Amino acid sequence: MSKKQIKNDVERQLEGDFPAELGPALSALGDTLTKQWWEENGVYLSKAERTSRNSPIASVGDMNIKIDTGYGKTFVLSQYDPSKPSVVIPVGMTDKITTATRPNDWIVGFLLACIQEMAQDDYRTVGNIMDAVNRHIDVATEIVDDKKKIVQSKLPSVKNSNAISGFISSLKRTFVSRCRGYSQLNLKMDLVDTNTSISKPLDLNEVVVPIVVKEATFPTTPVVIEPLIDFNEVVVPRIDPVVPDAVIHDESNVLISRMVLENQIIASVSEESTVGMIRKSMAEFGVDEAVWRPRFDAMVKSGVVGTNGLDRRAKRYIVESKEVKA
Repeated sequence: MSKKQIKNDVERQLEGDFPAELGPALSALGDTLTKQWWEENGVYLSKAERTSRNSPIASVGDMNIKIDTGYGKTFVLSQYDPSKPSVVIPVGMTDKITTATRPNDWIVGFLLACIQEMAQDDYRTVGNIMDAVNRHIDVATEIVDDKKKIVQSKLPSVKNSNAISGFISSLKRTFVSRCRGYSQLNLKMDLVDTNTSISKPLDLNEVVVPIVVKEATFPTTPVVIEPLIDFNEVVVPRIDPVVPDAVIHDESNVLISRMVLENQIIASVSEESTVGMIRKSMAEFGVDEAVWRPRFDAMVKSGVVGTNGLDRRAKRYIVESKEVKA
């Protein structure tokens, strides 16, 4: 079908519900693509050459063009009648007869000036003629669909119409021009709703990764630890609920206070100890580095454990104070 079929599809499926920018944007795109295609692929022939060729430049069978509007709707242009091509582009013409635009205002002005000259500059004669012309135009004017138009058939015939018509025809100017072939369309338009929705309730267990807490392990061989702090002075050991590594579990799931961990660290820091030496000693206690290292860094920061001030491999750790700060 032609553009009329697309027009019917648009009116039937869209019902005026589409964004304002869609039409102008697609029109500009279509005009630009058509012009560019003809500049690169266009063929222009005379009438004799067109008869001899008897074939278009391009003929497209089935097609499927999708235009995503960005508003949850997609236009799909496809073949309407399967027995005919979707789009046919005929060759252009090199011998089109084109009529030049006639300078009507200048012609009327010239004739009125001649009448005025013949009437010896009597403006009343020109005025009477123009009054009559305007009356006939007013009678032939109609308003249809809020548009004003002059109905040519309602204008009266002039005397000596054959001679006058010859004079008017002599004002016509034509020239031969080149034009593109008019595309023949066999298309239909379908509107597809591309809004997406969740087809089933969202299960959070399918999108989250469970957190695995690694419990600290201790050696099976009992280790005797000589307390460096008088626990009789400790009424209630304070457990920091904010720092996850402040509390660890043994195999019996018994809570061991942070103070025990700090005493293990102090016991591991001998004179001039390196991080490697401390790591080895804590491993003998069976405490994972992920558990003791944050507490160790906090003790260095608070001054319980000091350094020799050097960097990297030369750095050594010493116990500045055996008073564990809660």
